[in-house]
Amino acid sequence: MRWAEFKVKLQKTADLNQTGQVPLRSLWNIAHQAIILGAQHYSQGSPEHAYIYYMRAVNILVKIAPKHQQYSRESSSEQSKYRAIAIEVLDKLEEITGLLQEKWDAPTPPCPISPTNQPPEPVPVPISPPDPSPSPVDDPCIELAPGDRPIAPPLSPVQEGGDLEDPFANLRMSYPKSRPPIQSAEPAGTSKQMAILASIGELCRVNIPGDTPWQFLRAVEDNTRRDIETCGMLMGCMIDREYHITHVYLPKQKGTANTVEAQDDLEYLNFSIDNNLLQLGWIHTHPSQSCFLSSVDLHTHFGFQRDLKEAIAIVMAPSVKDNIGFFSLTDKGLRIVQNCHKAGFHEHSQNEGLYESSRHTIIRDRSKITIVDQRNF
Repeated sequence: MRWAEFKVKLQKTADLNQTGQVPLRSLWNIAHQAIILGAQHYSQGSPEHAYIYYMRAVNILVKIAPKHQQYSRESSSEQSKYRAIAIEVLDKLEEITGLLQEKWDAPTPPCPISPTNQPPEPVPVPISPPDPSPSPVDDPCIELAPGDRPIAPPLSPVQEGGDLEDPFANLRMSYPKSRPPIQSAEPAGTSKQMAILASIGELCRVNIPGDTPWQFLRAVEDNTRRDIETCGMLMGCMIDREYHITHVYLPKQKGTANTVEAQDDLEYLNFSIDNNLLQLGWIHTHPSQSCFLSSVDLHTHFGFQRDLKEAIAIVMAPSVKDNIGFFSLTDKGLRIVQNCHKAGFHEHSQNEGLYESSRHTIIRDRSKITIVDQRNF
């Protein structure tokens, strides 16, 4: 398909659903995560995915956030900051649009024909058994090892969608004009484009350094001995369409024997922005309970998974035998928690099947985690 048609499909995948119920601070967070993902995809040679994430950020900054009921309460300096960010993202999006237009509207050279008009003889190729381990990635904070072990097989693709009007309609942006359509370029291009669109809804793998749970437990052992829950934010980056957790950030927080709450979400949001880190979920302890997600935990995790569908919740329960769990909300759980407005511990209309063990995670035995502890003592 030509770029004009492909662009419409990419823009639809950048849509966000149910934004009216999302707090403005969460919208800012989603926009920042989209900008970071756009930059990482672009630097790793995936301009189509970069286009989608930059478009998502622009939709929030230009169209959705200014109409939010909480927007008028933001200071003028905060509003100006986000307008400036929107202009920067628009400039980057215009650059990527030009590249993609050149890519998908460029003519395809004809295939050379053999002088004898005969197909070449097949060349035998030795077949080696597939290597089940992921390919190494070139990143100073990630070290892969033969002992890396998946927690479970990947989930089936989760489709996202929706339709937003073009946020650039009144922005007077000028892109290079499309070249005349060339029919011969469409079939091959279409198959590649459909593969790109299909990959958007797939869950990306989350790689977890093997020492993450134990380094976290060591950092919070004083609270655990006093039967006080502690939490940390899982942060990292994307490399070759896989997420890699690199940091656990312990914010200022208040905990009890069965609850924990971060005191300032802006604090760890700024840390992630300043260090170009994505928020990939959270980890917390159950000092004297078993390993599960309570109703309060479900609502906490909903915020993470709403912003990034791959976000995970790690629960550490050192007092029991099965002392660690990696959890994700199911589609049913996302739907029920989203429509539940109760606070504190409570029953949901359907308590079964709201969450499950994460099936898109893998433990990296030799990778190392960085703990950043900003709690008040």
